[in-house]
Amino acid sequence: MPHQTNLASVEIHMYRLALIFLAYNLFKELLTFTYLNLNLMKRIVLLILCLWAWAPDTFAQVFTQHIASQYQCQKMLYQYNISKRDTGLSVKTFLGDGNDTTLYLTDTQDHAYFTYDYAAAGVYTITSVLYRSGIPADTVTDNLDAYCEFVVLTSYIDQNSNCTPDYSEGLTRDTTQVEVDSAGTIIDTVSFKGAVEYKTTPGTTYKFRHISAPLGTIFACPSSGIITITTPVSGFAGFVPFGYTCNNTTLYDLGVEMTNRFRPVNTSQIFILATNNGCGVKNADVTLTLSSKYKYKSASPAPTSVSGQVITWNVNVSNSHSEPLVLWLDTAAVVNLGDTVCNSVTITPVIGDANPSDNTLSQCDPVVAAWDPNDKIVTPAGDIASGTRLTYTINFENLGGDTAFNIHILDTLSQHVDPASLEVISSSHTMMKRLVKNNIGKTIVKFDFPDIHLPDSNSKRYNKGFVSYSIRTKTGLPYYTPITNRAGIYFDINPVVLTNYAYNRIAAPAGIQDATGSDRLIVYPNPAADLLTIVDEHGNYRALKLVNNLGQTVIERETDGDRMVRIDMKQLQPGIYYIQAIGKNGTVHKKIEKL
Repeated sequence: MPHQTNLASVEIHMYRLALIFLAYNLFKELLTFTYLNLNLMKRIVLLILCLWAWAPDTFAQVFTQHIASQYQCQKMLYQYNISKRDTGLSVKTFLGDGNDTTLYLTDTQDHAYFTYDYAAAGVYTITSVLYRSGIPADTVTDNLDAYCEFVVLTSYIDQNSNCTPDYSEGLTRDTTQVEVDSAGTIIDTVSFKGAVEYKTTPGTTYKFRHISAPLGTIFACPSSGIITITTPVSGFAGFVPFGYTCNNTTLYDLGVEMTNRFRPVNTSQIFILATNNGCGVKNADVTLTLSSKYKYKSASPAPTSVSGQVITWNVNVSNSHSEPLVLWLDTAAVVNLGDTVCNSVTITPVIGDANPSDNTLSQCDPVVAAWDPNDKIVTPAGDIASGTRLTYTINFENLGGDTAFNIHILDTLSQHVDPASLEVISSSHTMMKRLVKNNIGKTIVKFDFPDIHLPDSNSKRYNKGFVSYSIRTKTGLPYYTPITNRAGIYFDINPVVLTNYAYNRIAAPAGIQDATGSDRLIVYPNPAADLLTIVDEHGNYRALKLVNNLGQTVIERETDGDRMVRIDMKQLQPGIYYIQAIGKNGTVHKKIEKL
């Protein structure tokens, strides 16, 4: 995720030091002219104060940079985003290898791109300075891991037996095992589904040897079972593709995955993915038992039957194929924010299934307010015990007018979870995962969907995708520790689409109360860039005010007993603000920062 600062702090400090120096010398000169009238001195003082105040307003241009994509080893595509369009803006980037480049933005641009090819792999410190009419307005710095030392292991179904992974041939959904040999020594065993990045050392020769095949397949390519590759000092090392053919057309492993979005009004949605991890030729029945709080409206594809709350489809999931099912629902009763909606889905037949444990899924989800189709969901939600394993689902949808060819997600993990415990549960499309650390020590997980070819918004059934993973919270966390995070979704070279924040909190045992007692007010995220969430756990507050540093009320809201209120802060200037929560026991104040 992009590293961000609000102000070009070094430049501002230099600017203000210059003002102090100017003021000191000016007043020293003024003292020698006793005949100067008091009004003139007041005007000079006022001018200096205005210049002082002008600095943060001039420089307070929220500015971010990030790697939009990384390809061909050291070749990078950079993206810059600014919060306010303006004339005379330019960005100078120091690339960390002794070179720099400058982009000039028009008054209609709020983002820009450029590509750069590093001569060698390594970790580079990238510093970008945003200028307004030649004056530094903001500075961002981040570290870039421009590495070449990796290969991509792939496992595919060679349907035409040509030992080449053709575009029409899918990757396997079940586990493949490959042994890694270097200089005659076995150094690793890799288990993966479909594709995975494997880090290597430049200039080293590796032998990748097939060990075990995915369910219902036999090994086909290459005939020796070994792929030898020498990683170059500079440049992409290459792909390591292992091909398989189906040898058992009756062996199947059916499964279902489900993501839901429920609203108190208007249309809600359920997305089901029916899968077959085996190679068997199979038609399957998918049966959804719908909560009584909602009623069926429509679906794609059309179901074979709708009987009350039971909806059934017959789908073809042969040869590791997966079939997406999308439902649209209306409310059948009064539904309130925060209500729980429980549904179950089953795929049959179960008899003969290699792993029947994933044939049935029961899932409960909260009712939320208006949602963006690109969102992040956590289960269990709310209060949890320290050490709990959380399941996150990141949904994405192509709302544009053209196919999205490559999509990747950057998810900055909370410091309160254990990155080593991360396990990918499922994804809608072939995906590769990679963990990296940024320059401030935070762990980022990258979910890469190369060549996804996600259809545009005209294809309501196929323009959606998701990735689901689980991760364990750290043990021994203090009571009331908040666990929040969000993800950034990148469709080709378009600006990042940020999800909502997923929120949990470490709960205290019954009878233990936090320092603020029954008046507890939770505010997150802090700092906030766009949407601020305020949670009144006990419903004790009737009104909220957002006040700036001058004491002016910029936002005022009646809560009407709502325990969760969201405030849109996009239009506010960056800086410090104060929340005033007014309730029966008085007023509580919270300090927040707007990025």
